Amino acid sequence: MNPRLRNLLPRCSLVLAILAASGGARAGLPSSRSGASGHSAPPWPELALRLTGESEAERKRAIQALRTLPGLEAELRKELPLAEPSTRRFLALDVIAILGLRNLLPELLAASAHDDTGYSYHAINALLDEDSRAQATRIYRERLAERRTSAASKVALLDTLARLAAPLEERLLERLLLEDSSHEVRSAALSYLRHFAVRLRQPDGLVLLEKLLEDTQPYQLRLQALYLFSELPPSIRRARARLLKACAGDPHPEVRAFCAKAGAP
Repeated sequence: MNPRLRNLLPRCSLVLAILAASGGARAGLPSSRSGASGHSAPPWPELALRLTGESEAERKRAIQALRTLPGLEAELRKELPLAEPSTRRFLALDVIAILGLRNLLPELLAASAHDDTGYSYHAINALLDEDSRAQATRIYRERLAERRTSAASKVALLDTLARLAAPLEERLLERLLLEDSSHEVRSAALSYLRHFAVRLRQPDGLVLLEKLLEDTQPYQLRLQALYLFSELPPSIRRARARLLKACAGDPHPEVRAFCAKAGAP
């Protein structure tokens, strides 16, 4: 797998996220201890639960068992309608990602349009290669432009597109940064902007910082923008010092203090 694509894998397992949200309960999941013979393979959801929170040896055994389960892809396809999240569906996404089941990528891309949790995009990212990356990038941009896309999905999409160094149209980025109703989305858009300006040394989008610093709520977003400005190379900070005029008289004392610090030589 291309190293850049490998970095798109989620830092924590999808299973941990859903089990934490559900209090770690395994209710509704089949168990090999109930009605199964000692020689029967455990059902795939039970094997999926062994992918995290177990020893590395147990995890490898679970992966091997999943790979040899007959009809696994057909069973996982049944979980891909993602409009109603469930523990089984999160487990299915984890299995698809870990086993690298690229045959399911078309169905997963289609199903992700109805996923309000954003977790399906992490599974998709784990399956991308050089051939499928362009298609996924196009779909991700389209989803960001759709107002029906959930806030959680927009955050996942912005993070992915930043890691892929995929540029967005300025008007779309402006809308996400300044107009979106979700503070989390606006913060993610600012992180996207930071990735290009600080890590990739592409400061063209910094013109949006001035608009953000003028009258953006909550004040934490204005602070985040100032942190971004402070990370820029000194030459760029000097060339764009006019941005700080918008925050010099900010009503929040913490913003004013950091504004003065950011403008210091």
